[in-house]
Amino acid sequence: MSFLNKSFMLNFLNTFPKKGKFQHTYILTPKLNKSKLPERKTFKPTLQDGKYKVTASQKVPEHIKCPSYAKTGIVENSNINYEIKDDKYIEKMKKACKLASDCLKLCLENSKEGITTDIIDNMAYDFYIKNNAYPGGLNFHSFPKSICASPNE
Repeated sequence: MSFLNKSFMLNFLNTFPKKGKFQHTYILTPKLNKSKLPERKTFKPTLQDGKYKVTASQKVPEHIKCPSYAKTGIVENSNINYEIKDDKYIEKMKKACKLASDCLKLCLENSKEGITTDIIDNMAYDFYIKNNAYPGGLNFHSFPKSICASPNE
């Protein structure tokens, strides 16, 4: 995660339109603000860290090809350098994007009052596994779930 330094993040955030008296449209909570970027003084988090139990991560079947971070949670060789992809790789990327789009559609169609984010995460996990794909969010920087959902935050 060395590429997420303060200089990089400020340059990235400067690409967003400025709003009102705040420099950017982003909100960084103190827990997520590891680069010590300026925080909005008016941010009042509604979620209480540690109040709710996070269910265990699901295991990915052995026949599914996993990224390097799947076991350790450490994203290696992560950088901001450009890389030119060949046609074969681009086709694979298009297939992965279509799969992610279909998964998002499934999750959105099933998101309604009374359905927990854990249920939605299980739907996404099952969708990817049935399609012989690795749920990309799972263990990415040690994230415990297949998707990241925060409907009320």
